[in-house]
Amino acid sequence: MSRAARWGALGLANLVLFLGGCGYNTGFEVPAGVETVGVRVFWNDTQRRDLELELHRWVSDSVQRLVDAPLVSPEVADLVLDGRLLDYSKRGGIRSPDNKQLETGVRVVVEARLWRRRTPQAQALLDSEAKPDLEAGTTAQEPQSRSADPGSRGVGFGALPVPGEILWRRNMSQEMGYRIAETNGEAAARERVLRSLGDRIVLEAFSMASAPPSEQPDEQ
Repeated sequence: MSRAARWGALGLANLVLFLGGCGYNTGFEVPAGVETVGVRVFWNDTQRRDLELELHRWVSDSVQRLVDAPLVSPEVADLVLDGRLLDYSKRGGIRSPDNKQLETGVRVVVEARLWRRRTPQAQALLDSEAKPDLEAGTTAQEPQSRSADPGSRGVGFGALPVPGEILWRRNMSQEMGYRIAETNGEAAARERVLRSLGDRIVLEAFSMASAPPSEQPDEQ
């Protein structure tokens, strides 16, 4: 992650902490005609089991705190957040003079999108949606856990059904360090990373969705 990206992520995290500490809800308004929001469990293309369920917890929490619309099942919501966990990795860190590692960190990369359900036909597509698989004739219905399958890695959004209008889409990464000697250091760092990603996803997605069309940048 670049220095500018780190400062941007830190700024968003500090903003959320400040607003929460003041008891203030940003209450992002949703587009006209939208009444509800849903969060789907992200596909997990990493080797970290259940990472998608941990992220789902934090994205859902952020929606409840930051968006002025009820959080409901994604199967019936007007707006839906979903995406993919692309990478989970540990990085090198500080070493002692005798080359003993003292500090390391975790890094998570995610691809997220916010889309608006458009038609009854789109709802039917969502209800019957299956995860793409390179083996012909195999499908997987909406699971509680969306862990990586052989052949699923790197498929990307281009291969997933698009049941509605895409309002926002972004790749994000976040990393946090911890001391090797720290008890449960990796777990604590992972929680901080996912909590920060949850806030960043919701803040960016709904600030874009609630902006007037004239202020929204063209999709690249």
